[in-house]
Amino acid sequence: MSQNSRTKAEQPGALVGNDMICGECGWRVSTDDRYCPGCGAAFAGAPPRAERARSLPGFGYHLQQGLGWGLGFALAGLIAALTFWTLVALAMHALR
Repeated sequence: MSQNSRTKAEQPGALVGNDMICGECGWRVSTDDRYCPGCGAAFAGAPPRAERARSLPGFGYHLQQGLGWGLGFALAGLIAALTFWTLVALAMHALR
């Protein structure tokens, strides 16, 4: 018999040997379990699980990350260009 299949005797909340059937999803769980491993439902005596809000980073986060990398590369390019042209100017001055 599969984990999710149940007979008429195995109705939600019914005891089957040392196991119990989850009333939410029908998984066979131990009487010692506080939560269903199939759906996470809390059983009697267990504190309810706190729901975690899943949020993805928004536009502001990506804008800051993009500006951070973009400004870093722009600053590095500016320093490299100023260094290059300073060296070119010094070389031209030395050739006169």
